[in-house]
Amino acid sequence: MNLTMIFGITKNYFFHLCDLGRGPNYPVLLLPNDMKRLILKECVGRGIRCLSDVLKNIISLNDLSYLEISGLDGIEFLLQFSFAPTPCDQLEVSSFSPLRNLQALMLNNLPNLVGLFYRKIEACLLPLGIFSSLTKLWISYCHNMKQLFTIQLLQNLQNLEDLEIRNCEGLKQIATDDNGVGKGGKEGIQLTSSEATTTIILPKLRRLHLTWLPQLKNICTAAMICDSITEIEMFGCPKVEAAFVSSHHQRTTICSQYSSQNQGR
Repeated sequence: MNLTMIFGITKNYFFHLCDLGRGPNYPVLLLPNDMKRLILKECVGRGIRCLSDVLKNIISLNDLSYLEISGLDGIEFLLQFSFAPTPCDQLEVSSFSPLRNLQALMLNNLPNLVGLFYRKIEACLLPLGIFSSLTKLWISYCHNMKQLFTIQLLQNLQNLEDLEIRNCEGLKQIATDDNGVGKGGKEGIQLTSSEATTTIILPKLRRLHLTWLPQLKNICTAAMICDSITEIEMFGCPKVEAAFVSSHHQRTTICSQYSSQNQGR
């Protein structure tokens, strides 16, 4: 396995051109719990469905602030969860918040990526606090992904400042309140949201770029209130008929409409 690791004061790890997999022929990778940055570029994933299949302790990397994955074949989800807390139980397990200090997430050229999280069992809620520190999310060339967020996950992104999604040919919705359940085969099953919501407040979102998303129908099935938005760019999204930005009492609301006339395009 060709493996490059860069060590330093900031605890950076760089994997390049690695043959990653699970099974007797592949090593179990345990990363330092105090690492800060993790970059995987142009690696091959053999027999893995989630990043946690090969990086066994990734959900316990509480100091991880930067994660970049580019050109990793095989991966369908970032993480997998197997417990099923009720909304009340969530409060009791709130100390388990994987990636709670992650500030930047870059996902690029992941041809098999379906979604961010996968659940083994039918009823599973996201741990509280996941992605709660995320400020920047950039996703590009992930053509198999049809939905990015559930409403529940979107509500966690209270510190998100920069959201850029481009060149994802299969993406139909950025966020939806349909419980995030994928249908059939390779689409897998997304994590459910705790309840339907009509309004999402993203108080720090400043930049929203959506480009070359030919199947995109909705930005969000709920209205998003963004007090700090300064830059919105959307082109190459022919199935989104219109995006509306309205200000009321110093609040900015972003919503989108999908026209049935576009269905045949």
